[in-house]
Amino acid sequence: MWDGRTVQAFKNGMPLTSSDRDFQEVEYVAGEVNYWIRLPQKLKDPGVFLHYDGLDAAVRQTVRVTFGEDGGEQQDTFFYYFSDGRAVPIQVDYREEGSEHIEHTRWEDIKSADGYHYVGKRVHFDDEGRVTKAIRAADLEVSPSLPADVFSELTPGG
Repeated sequence: MWDGRTVQAFKNGMPLTSSDRDFQEVEYVAGEVNYWIRLPQKLKDPGVFLHYDGLDAAVRQTVRVTFGEDGGEQQDTFFYYFSDGRAVPIQVDYREEGSEHIEHTRWEDIKSADGYHYVGKRVHFDDEGRVTKAIRAADLEVSPSLPADVFSELTPGG
């Protein structure tokens, strides 16, 4: 849990401490990851480059997003996979700058709070498809200080 000030994290029902890596990821997952679900809005940012890579072996539409002045392959790279009839990606993979390793995540349990859609469960898995961790988001509360129309362009399919 992250309310903008306080972090709480649990693993298998047990509370984590600030020295645990998963505890340290809470703010990123609660804030940054939910920002990334807004792909169309994110693409409006300066320095973001969109590459359509066509269909993959699983017949999913594939979009690659890179950053920087030239959007080259050495930048952080996100791979979005879409299935027919779903406006939100079913899988998002990413590779950090300078790394060959690709982190795989499935986006499941899409939820909504006050018209804002977010990922309810982000499942991390390895190259063989084995689940390495699942991060859940629940009870999202949209800040009452934000005007409601700030999310008008952010609704999947909208």
